[in-house]
Amino acid sequence: MKKIIALLGVVSLLAHAEFKLGIENMPVKFTAQYVDNKLSVGLITNQTGKDQKGNRTVDLLLKKGFKVSALFAPEHGVEGKIELERDIKDGLDVKTQIPVISLYMNGTGKKINPLMIKDIDAFFFDIQDSGMRHYTYISTLFMILQAAGQEGKKVVVFDRPNPLGKMMEGPLVDPTLISFISIAPIPLRHGMTVGELAEFFNTHVLEKKAQLIVVPMKEYDRSYGLANLHAPLSPNIASKASCHGYCFLGLLGEVSPFDVAVGTPDAFQVIALPESLAVPALAWQELASQLKVYGINCSSYKFYSERKKHMQVGLRLAMPNINEVSAFNAFLATVSTMKKAGVPIDFKPVFDKAAGSKHVRLFLMGVMGYQEMIDEVNAGLQAFFSKAQPVFKYLPHPQLLFN
Repeated sequence: MKKIIALLGVVSLLAHAEFKLGIENMPVKFTAQYVDNKLSVGLITNQTGKDQKGNRTVDLLLKKGFKVSALFAPEHGVEGKIELERDIKDGLDVKTQIPVISLYMNGTGKKINPLMIKDIDAFFFDIQDSGMRHYTYISTLFMILQAAGQEGKKVVVFDRPNPLGKMMEGPLVDPTLISFISIAPIPLRHGMTVGELAEFFNTHVLEKKAQLIVVPMKEYDRSYGLANLHAPLSPNIASKASCHGYCFLGLLGEVSPFDVAVGTPDAFQVIALPESLAVPALAWQELASQLKVYGINCSSYKFYSERKKHMQVGLRLAMPNINEVSAFNAFLATVSTMKKAGVPIDFKPVFDKAAGSKHVRLFLMGVMGYQEMIDEVNAGLQAFFSKAQPVFKYLPHPQLLFN
């Protein structure tokens, strides 16, 4: 039996050794088409745009002979060092001196006008997504597809893993709440790769389709997620643990007075409240027990918040298997438990847009019943899953996580 287990382990390692990112899986004919015809490429990328050896996508393309005329920067910039919701300025890539054009200003996506892209023949997109709808890299992808469709440009997406594994959960976006943090009617935790999302946007959402090509990964297992982050996704998502925690703490950060340790090395790995609120230990124990059911392990945690200038107490989180984590349930349990313990809950102005539905807030405020809210969420998930199935490229397909 031990020999069989060992053999299975070797087979698994060999299969993973064959894994290739989209940028590592370019067909020779594809490369020749662009290089031989000297087509001008606009590359949408940032610090996550690298191969598994750490080589930047822009450098790989230049080495192969691609004509990269411009880099386009999403939120956080091409180096990923600019804090959330800060303007991204045009500039130059330090190493290559290629112009960098900002796609993020005034807390939202920058409108792409025809003059910005008139000399671009094709857009290449290579950015690692977080797996959550309200993370804006996929919003930038949507805007590029939209502009390319309107201007008759090609779009090539180099596919990358979904770090949150195979689960799909949470509400779709109500049409009245479409925004840059909820750009299209997809689930909160979408369970898809950027390549699959690009095909869904192009097929089911955009009025004018772009000329889209997705360069797929090789030997990708959706349930595997992401082994490690080869580069921080942003200043506050610098590790695999923070990326996993973001699956529900990103939304919890839009509810006061919760603190998810943004600005510290433990960002999106902590649920905390001001020590001055004197939340009973029993309430924290109850929450820890509920989160355990949803695949999240907890330990007591305390830290001093430099931003808020007082002590914060709460729980530090660990997620041994992201496919066993029910993020939306964990979010609802966290807010409900602390509200029951007497914590004064308040929702920030962008909460409904981030959640995609005002009904989540109305339920947590006690205005709407749980079953009515959940029935809507589940119905939306089922309808989306049925529509999206043709664009799924990898096994296993996303798995619906109903409440």
